[in-house]
Amino acid sequence: MICELAGWQEALAVIPMRYIAVDVGKDLKLACAEESDLSHSEESNVMWIREGREDGQVERLKIEPNGVLELLNVSVDDAGHYSCTLDDTVKAKINVEVKSML
Repeated sequence: MICELAGWQEALAVIPMRYIAVDVGKDLKLACAEESDLSHSEESNVMWIREGREDGQVERLKIEPNGVLELLNVSVDDAGHYSCTLDDTVKAKINVEVKSML
């Protein structure tokens, strides 16, 4: 029974929110997981979601082979909460604040 409880604690681990600020027009890279967490095979499945929506369609977003999400030429519309899953496990939660240049 103790082994089962230890497994549940790992499955229910709380991922803290990270906060990042970026200026409008800059590029931003968001890491999904530590390099050691990423499998170097094509078996790993990295997925980024922004505020509950998949952002795979946006041309200015790119997921690099190492799972890093790259946002090119950031706009105020890119602000919000991003989360990353690796093989169906949440690995990162990031709040992106976009600072407009006045």
